[in-house]
Amino acid sequence: DLVFFASRCTEYTFRFGEGIPGKAWKQQDSVWVEDVTKLSLAEYPRLAIAKACKVRTSVGIPFVVCGATVAVLEFVMDEVRKRDEDLIEDVKRSLGHALMMKVNAGLS
Repeated sequence: DLVFFASRCTEYTFRFGEGIPGKAWKQQDSVWVEDVTKLSLAEYPRLAIAKACKVRTSVGIPFVVCGATVAVLEFVMDEVRKRDEDLIEDVKRSLGHALMMKVNAGLS
């Protein structure tokens, strides 16, 4: 169940380059994994809970401002899906505007 998975994810933090969020942070580019169940525990630290909750696809999308990653959002799906550049761009466009408003509010 994806809701349970999301609730358990709050227990995790990721270092630069670690897991899907850390890789997206390091690469400053989206990371799309079609099937996380094919990864190792080292590659996907939440592998056991992902398998239990039937998580398959994971997407990490970084938001970069002035060359610095200010946030990475991770989305998961309970089906195997091929990389979808249109979906990634839609998320960046939709959430990026709100994020920029928040960042700008913090700077003033």
